[in-house]
Amino acid sequence: MNRQLAPLFILACLSSTLIACGGGGSSTPPPPPPSISVSYSTAPPTSLNVNGTAPIAVTVTNDTANAGVTFSCLPSGSCGTFTNITAMSATYNAPAVAPSGGSVTIIATSVKDSTKTAQKTVTINGALITVLITSPVPAVLQTGATVNLIAQLTNDTTNAGVTWSCTPGGSPTCGTFTNVTPTTATFTAPTPPAGGTIAIVATSAAQPSSSSSVGPIGIEGVASLASLKGQYAFLVLSPTGSRGTATWVGSVSLDGAGNLAAVGTTTFAGVEDVVAPGRNDQGDNIYPTSANSASKYTVDPSGHGQITMATVMGELLTISFVITSGNSSGVATHAEIIEADGNGGEDGDPGSGTLDLQDPTAFSNSSLANTYSFTMTGVQNDIAQTLPPESLGGVLDLSAPAAISGSVDIVSGGAAVSSAAGQGSKIDNAPDANGRGTFHVVLPGASTTRSITYYVVSSKVLRVFENSNVSFTGGSMYSQGSSATALAGSYVYQHSGWSSAGRTIAVGQFITRANALSGISDANSGGLSTITPATGVSVLGTFSNPALPTIQIGLDDAAGVNNFNAYPVDPTVNILDPNNPTGRGGALLLHTDSNINGVGILLPQSSPQVFSSSYALNLVNAIAATTPNEVDLVGILSSDGAAIFAGATNLADYTQNSGPNPMLNAPLSGTFTTPAATGRSTASFSVTSLANGYSFPTGTATTTPTKSTFNVAIYQASSSQAFVVETDNQAIAAGQMIQQNLP
Repeated sequence: MNRQLAPLFILACLSSTLIACGGGGSSTPPPPPPSISVSYSTAPPTSLNVNGTAPIAVTVTNDTANAGVTFSCLPSGSCGTFTNITAMSATYNAPAVAPSGGSVTIIATSVKDSTKTAQKTVTINGALITVLITSPVPAVLQTGATVNLIAQLTNDTTNAGVTWSCTPGGSPTCGTFTNVTPTTATFTAPTPPAGGTIAIVATSAAQPSSSSSVGPIGIEGVASLASLKGQYAFLVLSPTGSRGTATWVGSVSLDGAGNLAAVGTTTFAGVEDVVAPGRNDQGDNIYPTSANSASKYTVDPSGHGQITMATVMGELLTISFVITSGNSSGVATHAEIIEADGNGGEDGDPGSGTLDLQDPTAFSNSSLANTYSFTMTGVQNDIAQTLPPESLGGVLDLSAPAAISGSVDIVSGGAAVSSAAGQGSKIDNAPDANGRGTFHVVLPGASTTRSITYYVVSSKVLRVFENSNVSFTGGSMYSQGSSATALAGSYVYQHSGWSSAGRTIAVGQFITRANALSGISDANSGGLSTITPATGVSVLGTFSNPALPTIQIGLDDAAGVNNFNAYPVDPTVNILDPNNPTGRGGALLLHTDSNINGVGILLPQSSPQVFSSSYALNLVNAIAATTPNEVDLVGILSSDGAAIFAGATNLADYTQNSGPNPMLNAPLSGTFTTPAATGRSTASFSVTSLANGYSFPTGTATTTPTKSTFNVAIYQASSSQAFVVETDNQAIAAGQMIQQNLP
């Protein structure tokens, strides 16, 4: 370097920090490292009960060493502990006693920089309050009944007690509470709500997350004479009764005060018909109470009672019944019934059936402008008087009174013979003041005419029987609605009739998939100790819709291989309870093979539930032996909502062929299992026969009170309807259970 320039170079290096001199380093210092921060990714809860636990986790940013955090809390020594500790997470355990001030602070501190933390204040509640309703609450309550409620609480240090409530709908829909203290109240049952059940709830006032409930509790109305008011159609079928296979059908007018009342301008309270080999008694008028004091009726608060009808032809006919439902006016609309005359012979005959409120506004031809599915069953009136079984089914359009159309399927032993309604098929008599009318169907293929008498329940439901002596058959007709639909979903079914083993009854359930079906079933035949019932048998089958509205079903179940025609029913119609506004639909079944001659019912199935209310039980035991006998029962079963049918109103009436007086108010009880997913449950029913009577279901004479117990399978269609079949070899009792919702 030039010696003269050296001082200037040195001076320049000293005067500037921006110029590198002689190969030296930079004058700019390195930037500081990024600051660490701590935050909760899973924060502690806002509050926690003593001894409670909660997971916590953090996120630490800019912790290049991944050192994580340490967990601590304040106030020290009384704020709790930490377990399951990792670098970024832990489980916080609340203390056993809330600290002074009632809260703690949970702290997560960075290991690398102790000045960086995440904190959360947590309120520590006192000990978890528990609530228990300790007072007994019946499984079934009648409207207006009261129950004294008591709630027991633990750890309620503030003595805040409980708040009382009920579901569904809230008070007063589901009931009312009076005389309320922190832990007691008086509950008053409401009118029956939709669904028929409620639940009572006690909730801790200090800790609303803690509560106790009782339910479901069945709510029933209180019946009285006023519950039966209006005109009622009755249908009773008897497979092996005193008159032989019989149909008893009619209409009776009740005044709401225990009397049979004259209909309109007539002098009679109704009319009844019997068609059977042993008696063909049609158009027999019923005397009102004013003309014959023997005509009367009774009803007790549980909905159980009797109607006695004195007729012009000198009969004294009695119905025992259990009311199941009513309308908004407080009038009963449906009851399960048996004929319970007790004197056998011409006047009396056992049999089971239904009683339904009639709609007089439907007593006209115009009201019958519908297409109806129907089935009827009974016996032929053959010349040799061998009386072979016969069943009918089909679809008939009554829209044109002078030109009925449709088809009728008749089974007299083998396969069904189908015939179209021919020219001349028509309504002969429009419904009269009793809702009674007649029509006939000309069947060219069968070379005969079938004459039918009908009673109108509503424009969608008719009770019917043959009046022409061709056969002694009876049954029902149901509107098909605007269109017929194919099978889809879950169903329960019941079918019965005559087989080589005698009277055969089967009950089951199936679910459809594509055109196949599968499920489970039970069957009983003959009522003989030598025949073992088939129980829990798998169901397999197929179905098709070759010509809607008739569906064809092939069903291999506990009763063997069966083929059916299924005639769909309007989905707004409840087959078992026609005036019930909750429609179910389904189909009527007709056996179309030689295995069984008979009919049945198919109902859509909803989710099974534990029996939790009172039910009308209607059973028929048709004993087809050398000397046929029949025992029919109607009664009340009240459930405890768990496994037992028991209660003061659990009583039954039953009667048999030409037996002693009907057995009235026989104690009835039972046990049951929780329904499976298929809706099937097993049960045991017990009937305590009274002195000088006979037992159910065998009809065996008894001179002292004795309990008869028999086993059954129950298949639920819904929480309010089920089919029943006996599953031991004492007898072949079968029928249905319908939930009571008294008006």
